[in-house]
Amino acid sequence: PVDLSEIGRAYHSDSYIRRSIDKISGLMFKSGWNLVSLNPTALEYVQNRLSLIEESTNISTEELLRELGGNFILYANAPIAKTRGSENLGGLQAAGYYGGEPINGLFPASPEYFQVQRDEFGNVENYTISGDSGGQGVEFGVEDIAHLTYHKPTGRAYGVPYIQNIIDDVLILRQIEENVARLVY
Repeated sequence: PVDLSEIGRAYHSDSYIRRSIDKISGLMFKSGWNLVSLNPTALEYVQNRLSLIEESTNISTEELLRELGGNFILYANAPIAKTRGSENLGGLQAAGYYGGEPINGLFPASPEYFQVQRDEFGNVENYTISGDSGGQGVEFGVEDIAHLTYHKPTGRAYGVPYIQNIIDDVLILRQIEENVARLVY
């Protein structure tokens, strides 16, 4: 029961919320990032694949991680859409984990326009990503979305942003400020 568009509006309209989220996001990548593996061959393969995905999508891995991190902190949800194809593999032998074509693109999706469709038992059937114009959206299979969540209650499809609890407090604070300004006037 969390309205992620309300979280977005709060972030873009309130300076306290924006400052706190930006500070946490900045700390997340303060020391940079790197990939580590005990298997140098696997590490080289992953680095090559990420470089080829950068080339295919025109989105640097750094930019992808920063956007995903920002969504993860603000919305407690960070969906990643995967595209598949056998082009731009750079001579590497790659196959899809589910037997199809390998991943050739990773794109961050806005949590505000991301929906999870579930069956009557609560199993995820597919995902839909729509634009801000509200149209029909594009459906993705379970294997083509990675949905990172934080504080996801058992049985729920979405994580609960930790600023959800303070939005009412911030609204009250703004109302008090407005009343004090009226009194001073």
